[in-house]
Amino acid sequence: MKALRLLALAAVIAAPCVARAADLPVSYTVDEKMLKLAIAGTNVTFDLYTDSACAGPIAHTETVAIENVDIISRLKLFKAKGALVKPPKTDELRHTLTGVAVTVSGALYLKVTGTGVSPLSGACQIQSAQVTRSDLPATTTTIRWGLTAASWGFENPTSVGLYDPTNIFAVDSVTFGVLATLDKNTRYSCSLQISHESSFPAGAGAYVPVSGMDCTAVPTCSDGLKNGNETAVDCGGGTCPPCASGQACLINSDCTSNVCSGSVCQP
Repeated sequence: MKALRLLALAAVIAAPCVARAADLPVSYTVDEKMLKLAIAGTNVTFDLYTDSACAGPIAHTETVAIENVDIISRLKLFKAKGALVKPPKTDELRHTLTGVAVTVSGALYLKVTGTGVSPLSGACQIQSAQVTRSDLPATTTTIRWGLTAASWGFENPTSVGLYDPTNIFAVDSVTFGVLATLDKNTRYSCSLQISHESSFPAGAGAYVPVSGMDCTAVPTCSDGLKNGNETAVDCGGGTCPPCASGQACLINSDCTSNVCSGSVCQP
C-alpha cells in the first residue's frame, strides 16, 4: 500500500482548544459526616468533564484510595447572625490529576464518586484550574472522506482529543495537494501529532494544526491487494469472503470448498 506523508494539516472544530498531558490540581467539597464512612482502602474516582452538567464524555478519570488523596481539609462555613439553618460540616478534597490531556474552552468540571462521597455545592463542581494549550501526544487514528461534509475527517475525533465537527482543513497549498491525492473511497490509518500554534486565528471553531502525519490505506476486501489478514487477494483470513480453488489459504474456512490442503484451496 502507498504511504502518504502529510507535512501539515489542520482540523476545524466547533469548540475546545487542544491541551497536552499535564498535571491538574482539582478540589471538591463533600459532607464530612458521610466521608467518615470511607475507611482506608476505599477508592474514590475523580471524573473530569468539559460540560457544566458532567453529562458529556469523561475527559479524564483517575481512581485513588481515600488515604492517597493529596489533601482532605475541614472547611469552616460562615453562619450569618440570625440564620436558622446551621451549615453542614464540610470537607474539601484536594488532589492533583496526572497526565490530563483534554480539549477545553473555558471551565472544567469535576465529579467525585465513591463510598462516603456526598457532594456539597452540587455533584458537578466547577474547577479554577485549566490545562495549558500545547502539544498532544502523538497518536494513530482513522480518517475518511465525507463524514459530516465534503472533506476529510476523523472517524473517532475523541481518539485525538477532538470533538465534532471532525472535518480536516488544509492550511497550505502543499497539504491541499497531498490531501487531493487520497482516494475518497478509501479509509486511511494515520499517525499524527496535534499541536497548538498561536499564529492560527482563534474564533468560532479554533484551528488545530496537525503535523508529521503518515497515512496508509486501511485494507478492504475489494482493493485488489493482498493485505490485512487476507490469505489471497481480497479473500480469506476471516475478514473477507472465502477464496476460490487454487488460491492460497491457511485453514479450511479460508476456502469456498472448506478444504485447505498444502496451503491451497482445493475443489
